[in-house]
Amino acid sequence: MKMTRFINFQLNKEKGFSLVEVLVSLVIISTVAISLFVELSKSESVHRELLHKSFARELAINLFNELTILKSYREPNASLRKEFGGIPFTLSSEYQVLDEQYELLVIKVYKQEKTPIYVFNGLSKIE
Repeated sequence: MKMTRFINFQLNKEKGFSLVEVLVSLVIISTVAISLFVELSKSESVHRELLHKSFARELAINLFNELTILKSYREPNASLRKEFGGIPFTLSSEYQVLDEQYELLVIKVYKQEKTPIYVFNGLSKIE
């Protein structure tokens, strides 16, 4: 009788996982899931930041081309609002005469921050 109890106990023990084993596996899985979520959210915010910087770069290059063709950048501290990709940007331009042949045009692109997200420096030949 005692031997059959021991055998039945051993058979019942090997049928499934214990509660401790299930809890340990859930802790491991949840730790991995949390770390994956954190990494995905970081990569999404970096992607958004790079997208905004590339939009700002395109706006700065376009404005540089427009201003050098029109030669209208000599207005001191000109500021302009443009929208690109559904995002509003503020562009400011200023110029400095470097020597008798070249002048420097600095275009700063702002989103909403006080510091520019992109700064473009372009040389223009004085004619």
